[in-house]
Amino acid sequence: MPGRGTAISLQTRTNAAAIPWTEFYAGEASYATATGTITCTDAFLYALAGDRVIVLSGGVANAAKAGVTYYIKTRTSKDAAIVSLTPGGAAYLTLAANSAKLCICVIPAAAPLSLAYLCEGGESGLQEFDVPVSSAVTNPMVGGTTNLLGNVTLAVAHTPPIVDGLFPGMLKMVRLGGTLTTGYYIITPASLGNQPDGTIAVTVTLAASLGMTLLRWTGQLWDIVSVNTAAEAT
Repeated sequence: MPGRGTAISLQTRTNAAAIPWTEFYAGEASYATATGTITCTDAFLYALAGDRVIVLSGGVANAAKAGVTYYIKTRTSKDAAIVSLTPGGAAYLTLAANSAKLCICVIPAAAPLSLAYLCEGGESGLQEFDVPVSSAVTNPMVGGTTNLLGNVTLAVAHTPPIVDGLFPGMLKMVRLGGTLTTGYYIITPASLGNQPDGTIAVTVTLAASLGMTLLRWTGQLWDIVSVNTAAEAT
């Protein structure tokens, strides 16, 4: 969502390998504690030793924790890399469980500046990354964009609390990056208003890959502006 807090790059190239400043949101990954390897399809296609890997969300205690920056020690393939806690350091290993679900971002070590247009207008609300879970409920931020890690099986539905907006016109977007099975991500704001056809909405259920919904706070209710590849229950 454009607005204050959002920038649009003004430099593009057709060859992804020739864009050294691009951050690559890699999506779902797993961490193998026996070797210190993070695995994610095509995430390390153009990566080099020394590049940074940031775990955006997911993981378990002491195993590739969210919010921690790691460094690629060895790129083993386009889909896997051994990471360390310091540049060129020993592989990061732990005794915690293997195959922790991760949401990662790979940032090249050599990242020159890029021209960008700083968007104007209302607040974009920024972005966050989250992993749907069935054992607990996470609280998405009030506005902005919540990017959900998909390709996850939930024992039961994930029903996040969508609290009232902070000011009239505030936007809230939720995007699902992969398919959810068994249980789904069910959005039921505390104060839910109209859906696109003008009728009163009850829930928005995100299940299919790339599903999204955009909400707008009226001052009293969250109106549903748009829904894509998602099921609406009314």
